[in-house]
Amino acid sequence: ERQFRIQIRAILRSSYNAQVSIVLPLVSGVEDIKRSLSIVKEEWIDLNEHDIPCGQPELGVMIELPSAVFSINEILRHVDFVCLGTNDLVQYLVGVDRDNESVAEWYQTLHPAVLKAVQFVLNAAHEANIPAIVCGEMAGSPFYTPLLIGLGARDLSMNLHSIEAVRRLIGGISHGETLRLVEMVKTAETAPEVQSKLLSFYRERWPDLFPPEILD
Repeated sequence: ERQFRIQIRAILRSSYNAQVSIVLPLVSGVEDIKRSLSIVKEEWIDLNEHDIPCGQPELGVMIELPSAVFSINEILRHVDFVCLGTNDLVQYLVGVDRDNESVAEWYQTLHPAVLKAVQFVLNAAHEANIPAIVCGEMAGSPFYTPLLIGLGARDLSMNLHSIEAVRRLIGGISHGETLRLVEMVKTAETAPEVQSKLLSFYRERWPDLFPPEILD
């Protein structure tokens, strides 16, 4: 806890006259958030009592654990935004270490359970009017972009090298088409079936928007 308090104090001081956000990783539920908020409040009060300039940064959480997915409605009552950490979310949902090559084939980003979890979180955030940012490899890969948009994603976090390709793809598709895509993949029972349906849809509707190697 001591190290966390040091970090919080530094963030509070750096947020003076600046836009700064705190993102809590690996949150399992509301208890983690309340404990963190209590520490933030205590450190903020202490800094003010010592006349040290500080701000009030927004608080967000990473949704990476299944427990956070199923607690999302409660979590949204206590935060300013959420980030959907797709890399770890896939790992914990399917029970596979994504860095272990011996089980790499079972790390399935398109597992139906993953897609349901993503949509569940995005729908809840939309209804609560709380920003939800999709992060991880899914957010930066054009292959997943139409699917994410159809599932409800509006904010994607990615590295600079991915922006141009994702932006070009978004400019060539319609929201209605992404909704039809989602309805089509909902009938799939396995990750390979989802991928097959995606490829079929892309080849039929958007063959010019994807590199040939993706559609082969």
